[in-house]
Amino acid sequence: MREFWLRVLAWTFLTATGWFPILVGIANLVRYIPMGKRFCTEPVTARIIDTGKFAGIYYCRIHYDWNGVYYERTCRSRQPLGAYGDDLTIYVNPRFPKEISLYMVLSIDMGPASRRSDIGISIGLILFGMLIVWAVVTTFTE
Repeated sequence: MREFWLRVLAWTFLTATGWFPILVGIANLVRYIPMGKRFCTEPVTARIIDTGKFAGIYYCRIHYDWNGVYYERTCRSRQPLGAYGDDLTIYVNPRFPKEISLYMVLSIDMGPASRRSDIGISIGLILFGMLIVWAVVTTFTE
């Protein structure tokens, strides 16, 4: 009887361990499903208040005003975006004004390279979780 409960406990734990990366991978992939509310389309003029460069990527801290509310964000780009005090045109998501893009009709300020790596990591997590679930199920069902 004790062996049965140990098997049930191990199967439950390992299967949950397998389901966790599957669920995280699916949740990460869902971010890339195009939804109308996720697009930054409204042009806004922002002011650069701080700049920097690290590992070939330019960072700048900007502040902008959307419908009377003050927002401050950090942007990153492979090209220099400007110097301290310069104006920069950004695109704001009208439904979620904290979400910005440096380019029109891109979702949530992510370049293609980072989007591809996020999708790759998500698919890897899903496959890893499926491997764990498969190993547990085949081990404990023999």
